[in-house]
Amino acid sequence: MKNIYIENNKDIDFVVDYIKTKGKEYKTKLNELIKTNTIDDAFKVHITVDHREMEKLLNVCKINKLKPIFIHLQNGNNPQQLMTSSSHVGTFPEIVEQMKIFADLQFKDLNIIRLKIKSSASHKGVPEENVDKLFWSQKSNYFEFRYKIYVSSKSQLGRLNALCIQQNLCLAFNAFETKSTYE
Repeated sequence: MKNIYIENNKDIDFVVDYIKTKGKEYKTKLNELIKTNTIDDAFKVHITVDHREMEKLLNVCKINKLKPIFIHLQNGNNPQQLMTSSSHVGTFPEIVEQMKIFADLQFKDLNIIRLKIKSSASHKGVPEENVDKLFWSQKSNYFEFRYKIYVSSKSQLGRLNALCIQQNLCLAFNAFETKSTYE
């Protein structure tokens, strides 16, 4: 470390970045050698594409019997997200490979933004302790919680939206599903 510090004009930021980069490299190598968190159960898979490619995506969904979803976020960085939804059974590593191959074949004319694989928190193999996710990439492996809330008035929707903003939560709806008159 001392040599790296001296060779880079005593730039502490460089040293910190170097340590983080090496840490990520070693985590990846260790994860390949010691497989952790093999989840064997049912999964939901979402393939997100450029929201301007709706017609192409709807055609791919029809051919492959996938559910199309067009998410509109009330707040957030990506206000419109166009994606598919499908269910699969297997192990987490196998599902990843199957979906990469499927996406390469069936979505070759679409700009794929993200492949998201969801599992229930109660499935065997899902990490319960921080040590269980030691080798996970924080950028690509994370937990989130979603909940459907039905509102009966415009004022309820306004209060819900204000609460979401206050708590740094996202409020969203699927434009392909029947909306209430209050959205």
